[in-house]
Amino acid sequence: MWIVVASTVFRPPTPLVSAEPCGTHNGDFYVSNALDLDGLRGICEITGDLTITNLADPVPVELRGLELLVALAQSLVGTRDDADVLSLTTVGGGLTIKGNAFTDVDALSNLTSVGWLRIDHNDTLTNIDGLSNLTAAGRLQIFRNHALSNVDGLSNLTSVGGMHIYDNSALTNVDGLANIVAVGVGQMVFNSLGIYRNPALTNIDGLSNLTSVGGNLFIDDNDALTNIDGLSKITFLPGGLAIIGNDALTNIDGLSTSKAVRGDMWISSNSALTNLNGLSSLTSVGGRLDITRNKSLANIDGLSNLTSVGGDLEITGNEAHAPRRYASIHQVTQSPFFDSWHFHTLTE
Repeated sequence: MWIVVASTVFRPPTPLVSAEPCGTHNGDFYVSNALDLDGLRGICEITGDLTITNLADPVPVELRGLELLVALAQSLVGTRDDADVLSLTTVGGGLTIKGNAFTDVDALSNLTSVGWLRIDHNDTLTNIDGLSNLTAAGRLQIFRNHALSNVDGLSNLTSVGGMHIYDNSALTNVDGLANIVAVGVGQMVFNSLGIYRNPALTNIDGLSNLTSVGGNLFIDDNDALTNIDGLSKITFLPGGLAIIGNDALTNIDGLSTSKAVRGDMWISSNSALTNLNGLSSLTSVGGRLDITRNKSLANIDGLSNLTSVGGDLEITGNEAHAPRRYASIHQVTQSPFFDSWHFHTLTE
């Protein structure tokens, strides 16, 4: 039985400075046996990484010195359920919950903020309700938790850095994200939003209050997803947009308020998609526009207000279309003065 906290650090610690109750240890701290835990008595914050590893059974239930530890400035990685004795409120670096056999994370119920949160490969984890007091996360990744059916424990988050939710085979909704209004805004990296390869996910209504994404947005390979109405408050995307391989998706009406995409835009391999009416407000795409392999797509009339594309335009492999269905866009010409493409709507 063991806990690994920030397992990337494997050097002995500098000697702990004696501290009054609720003191701070500056730097990393390494624990390799139960006696080392006594050095954490009275410490509430560690400014570096805390590593606890290779503790033989039985580990004291209280993990001795850890009962007052409430803040880590760098990283926490828990590999077993021993973490339920930590009264953490803040992790300035990363919190990883990985490869565990437990069903919940109730032990982390005091946690209010993390630099980044990663929950992955927990085969029996059914809920993350223990994170219900979490209000701030710099980055969020939830993946390969095959028993996880919801993310309701994130209901108090209002903004995150990049957010990726994928390969959760039992996840049916993301309603727990309903209070998030911004993802990745103001960040140069790790600023994208991705929801992909969640085969039981039927909707993304939990994103209905989302207004801003700092980077790319991609909704890919969610086999049961029928609509993307949860994106209805997004008006501009400073990155790219990809809606790819969602076999049950019949419309993209959730994009009806989106006016511009600065990067590339891909609407591809959505076999049930019949129209692009959800793009009726779109006026410009800064990069490439690719509308391909949507077998049921009968027309592209939803692009009637699109005036410019900065990169290549490809509309191919949409088997249900007939040439006359493209009547809303008759001619594409390249401007000699601008690195962009302009659509000119002509009268028949």
